[in-house]
Amino acid sequence: MRITNLLSIVVVLAFGASAQAANVRVLENFDSLNGGPSGAFVDLNGQGGWNVTGGTLEVRNDFQLNGFDGNIVQGGGQAVRDFGNFGVSERHSQISFSLSARSNPGRFSRASVGFFDGANYFPGILVGATNTEWAVSIGNGAVNGVTTVGSSTDGYPGVGDPLTVADISVTIDLSTFLGTVTVDTGSGAFVPAGLSDLDFSGLGFTGVDGRNLSNLNAFRIRNLNFLDGVDNLLFVATIPEPSTGLLLGVGLFGLVMRRKTRSRV
Repeated sequence: MRITNLLSIVVVLAFGASAQAANVRVLENFDSLNGGPSGAFVDLNGQGGWNVTGGTLEVRNDFQLNGFDGNIVQGGGQAVRDFGNFGVSERHSQISFSLSARSNPGRFSRASVGFFDGANYFPGILVGATNTEWAVSIGNGAVNGVTTVGSSTDGYPGVGDPLTVADISVTIDLSTFLGTVTVDTGSGAFVPAGLSDLDFSGLGFTGVDGRNLSNLNAFRIRNLNFLDGVDNLLFVATIPEPSTGLLLGVGLFGLVMRRKTRSRV
């Protein structure tokens, strides 16, 4: 076999698997929507594909603090947006979901990524500020239903503390389905006590609801009160770096060439 042919095989082995999957990045920062200042907020319903399914949610453009920049969504209500299937597969090695959330006591600023079937929404991962704690949940198979995976009061603002906006993120290793929550309230990211190595084994790649990661296609806002606010909803799924496959391919190429050299001796 010619060396050039061997090299071609190595390249296919190194990059073939990566070519069949791609990194996924879905962002909603609301900045393309129509917003207004205090006293003149603009209804979210019907903007940018968002459907308000309960309560009232409005777009505000005059609240800049930490992760809040440009437009945010404020109010007590629920809304869903269908983006079309994200394309998550078993080839992905890690997923994350994050948002910016108003996080003082009494705030229930939360959002989730999940599956919308055109009529009903089934959560996959829900994360946010929940009254006096950071909390993360996964879907339980029911419409809008979730089961708490972890919660923590560590670092959560207390009564009398300044108005706080937190950037909250959960990252899950799909080889172990263990995940960690990180929070940044403006002074640097930290992992709240009890929110590392959480068990997300309830997620996977089977089933007909939002727990099946290959079904993910939508975001849902799940605020409770008028002062609750969210921004910068972001879902990311990554595949292993091509360099890993390249190293394996180069190793295989070296092994083949070594055997070829020995056969000539």
